[in-house]
Amino acid sequence: MSQAATSAKSTPESEQPTTTQLLSSTFFDAHTHVHLDERQHLLERTARHVKSLRGAGLMATGDDDWEDAVALATACDNARLCVGVHPWFAHRYARGDGKWEWLERLRKYVTTTPGACVGEIGLDRQWVTPDTGQVEYDAQREVFEAQLALAAELEVPVSVHCVRAQGHLAEALAAAPSLPPAIYMHAFGGTLGTLEQLVRSRKYGDRMYFGFATCINLRSPKTPSVIAAVPDDRLLLESDRESSEHVDEELRAMLCIYADAKGWTVEEAARRTAENAERFYAAAVR
Repeated sequence: MSQAATSAKSTPESEQPTTTQLLSSTFFDAHTHVHLDERQHLLERTARHVKSLRGAGLMATGDDDWEDAVALATACDNARLCVGVHPWFAHRYARGDGKWEWLERLRKYVTTTPGACVGEIGLDRQWVTPDTGQVEYDAQREVFEAQLALAAELEVPVSVHCVRAQGHLAEALAAAPSLPPAIYMHAFGGTLGTLEQLVRSRKYGDRMYFGFATCINLRSPKTPSVIAAVPDDRLLLESDRESSEHVDEELRAMLCIYADAKGWTVEEAARRTAENAERFYAAAVR
């Protein structure tokens, strides 16, 4: 969820990539929260937006929006449902005794919806929750590990939010007895070294996917060089937006950055990221 980059190399203005002629039907927004666009009041408008794309991964954040995500996914054949508890809200679900009634409801959503995945889950050592005025990191770890284990058990992909917690994430992945078939690091803010560590892992390196969002990643000058190092078949396009209002232009902006960092045309960037997203979501065995 959300709270201009410099180029990895100098490109003459006349050679800058452009998306002017690119149709939005070629975009796969792999991580979006547009089901939160004023909830059901705007379902029809938001559904039109989703249907205009090649595909979309709808990321729920807690049990108060699971039904909204289901409703939008049901209305759009090209949408993929992801159900989970976001780390910002994990303190509302942690118990400390392993008795998670909400986890069983999450399991039901995933197992009864064809192609459903687990997300958005994760760790965030920076987020101070307004509920308590502190970083509820112990609760985040408890809820994250429970959902990671569920995704592994059900053999479905997972979308992960990770802020200033890459070390603990790597530890959790290394310690887990089994892992989901695909792991999506959304709005990846790690360093080039962290990216390389994740990709080179013998246990899970070939399961890792990475996305970058204009609303988050363009704040950092390192973003283009990190994008350039992502394996070509593991790069995903995302908006991470709750409103559909500016999604199209933001996806176009990120495609230009991808194209410049990778040495692709924008058409190739759109095609490759869409194919990668389809492969990621196809990792769900059901």
